[in-house]
Amino acid sequence: MEEIFIPSHGRRLSTVIHTPTGDAKPYVFVMCHGFRGSKDGGGKAVRMAELAAEAGYTTVRFDFTPLMPLTAQVEELRDVLAYVRGRFGLPIIGMGRSMGGCALAVCAQDEKDIVGCCFWAMPNSLTVTMKRALGEYYEELMTKGSIEVHDLYGDMVLERSFWDDLAPYDMNDVLRAISNMPVIFIHGTKDDIVLVEEGKANHDVYGGEKEWYAVDGADHHIALRIEETQAKLLAWMIEHFPA
Repeated sequence: MEEIFIPSHGRRLSTVIHTPTGDAKPYVFVMCHGFRGSKDGGGKAVRMAELAAEAGYTTVRFDFTPLMPLTAQVEELRDVLAYVRGRFGLPIIGMGRSMGGCALAVCAQDEKDIVGCCFWAMPNSLTVTMKRALGEYYEELMTKGSIEVHDLYGDMVLERSFWDDLAPYDMNDVLRAISNMPVIFIHGTKDDIVLVEEGKANHDVYGGEKEWYAVDGADHHIALRIEETQAKLLAWMIEHFPA
């Protein structure tokens, strides 16, 4: 395991690279966390990276700069992809959770070395999802232009500009623009942040090779069924991207 920082627009993205422990496969697996998440994912993302490395995939997980708008996340992901491309020169399999999935989808439109994607609990309508996530804070953001949120996930300050940045992104158009590549859509059926109907809408609009994996009874974090979900993702990777 190697810890590095990838420069991006004057920022430094904390990154961990997991080297394959067995026979290396000719792919790099890049993991993108969700809004207010991290490259560690409370240990769940670390374990996913370890499983992928054990299966032979060079794996990269990194931290987006916290609370940045989607446009900035896309810029940061492009810089991570450029680093991976320059260092390894291998096709890339991407995994994006929630809003990280949106950033990955935007990049997958024109980053030609992305050959497959996992969209995990990805919103279909960013504004609808964010409004639901903000709950009682939404009206305050609209009227005051900024909010301070204190909840189970911690404390944050969010500006109206973050919300305004979401408006130009139509995930239906983004998914239609992705070239035909294997894609798996993973979603918990009891997700109350990004509803399962949004994940299914993403799956239905995508025109390439695809698979829908609904995790029965699971919430947004799929915490109680994470092992079987990770096993499913790994099996999908091995099926579509073997040695």
